[in-house]
Amino acid sequence: LLFILLIPSLGQAKNLSASLLQALFYAPGQGPYLETYLSVAGNTVQFAPLTNGKFQASIEISIIISQNTEIKYFDKYNLLSPEVDDTLKTGFNFLDQQRIPLPNGKYKFELTIKDKNTSAKPYSSVQELSIDYHPNVIALSDIEFLESYSPAAAETKLSKGGFELVPLVNNFFPEDRNKLLFYSE
Repeated sequence: LLFILLIPSLGQAKNLSASLLQALFYAPGQGPYLETYLSVAGNTVQFAPLTNGKFQASIEISIIISQNTEIKYFDKYNLLSPEVDDTLKTGFNFLDQQRIPLPNGKYKFELTIKDKNTSAKPYSSVQELSIDYHPNVIALSDIEFLESYSPAAAETKLSKGGFELVPLVNNFFPEDRNKLLFYSE
């Protein structure tokens, strides 16, 4: 698992804080894929008013996965926070999860994030990524640490194998946590 803590320049009123974890899995008949788990701290982003009287944060996310000089995957999208009635009650994290099919190989993974409600410069991080799954060899996937899990009522981005898996997107386990929840295949 790879961990990236994203903190842009310290001169801003609010410093966007987000954590990213990645895990590799293999789907029989489909091949390897990368799951990304991004958690954004709600109290570190700017909330903007909506027409319904509530407030919402918007984070622009760009993912580029390249191999040598060729772009193998690109996506740019907005991650929206839950709507809130009071901008003083933003002490929560909001999550994003992506599943990206990628064949075996070595890649460069670039993530860029920006709080769309501020003029702060975007923050970028680049990591090396290596995928090496073989269909006829018994192997274990990466371990996905979980905040919680429950039976899935419907198929969502967070569901897998009939369960809703809420990822734990950090590498800190507080003393009061007496169970370590994880998922692996």
